[in-house]
Amino acid sequence: MPPINAYLCIGDIGHSIAALYLLIAINWWEGCSSISLKCQLLQCLALILRYLDIWFVSYTSLYTTIINMTLLLLSLTTSFSIAARYPTGYDVTDDNFPASYLILISTILGITLTRYIDVVEICYSISHIVEAVAIIPQLKMSRNRGESKAVIRHYLILLSFYKTMYAINWLYKYIQWHDYYIGKNIAGTVQIAIYYYGIRMLYSDDVVFYDRLDLSHWTSKLPCKRGRYRQKSLHQSKEEKI
Repeated sequence: MPPINAYLCIGDIGHSIAALYLLIAINWWEGCSSISLKCQLLQCLALILRYLDIWFVSYTSLYTTIINMTLLLLSLTTSFSIAARYPTGYDVTDDNFPASYLILISTILGITLTRYIDVVEICYSISHIVEAVAIIPQLKMSRNRGESKAVIRHYLILLSFYKTMYAINWLYKYIQWHDYYIGKNIAGTVQIAIYYYGIRMLYSDDVVFYDRLDLSHWTSKLPCKRGRYRQKSLHQSKEEKI
């Protein structure tokens, strides 16, 4: 196994920041409007399948174990926040992309592109394809709602950065040690293309920029300013009535 390099570390840091950013955004604003639960569950599934060898077969490295457990914990916590902690903010009608189709297609392609027939290896191959398509329910949900929230745009940009660094890592490993995994490389390339397409869509005229800040929520944490904002809001409402 080739040694860990800077591109891999930077990519993992970017991935961790993206997951942490989304979790903080959900809990800070106490809502998960326009965030897809199916996307987060697919992310969890990809991480579980990818690191089965760490849990049941052989120990790889402390670094890999820490990164995997961190990402899995963040993804599970995010999914829990959407499904259980703030369920009223989650719009299941807009999160309607058939995730079962993505899992089925990923399974077929994963078995086809695996390096050799082994349960753990097949799961590893499937995990990369699941991760590549996991963002699709989120993009479909944003298009259904016709809005582009800042938290989703930033999250997608961070994911794009993470996967781009991973692609550079694959190129570096191929040049240095002629190490490559055709299934993982194809899935990663498709994933990068989907991410950049998503960024283009979220910054296009197809969706409305929706960055409404609930001032009443965060100003309640600042007592000295809360009254001023409330007076300003009341003054504006009186002017509208006049």
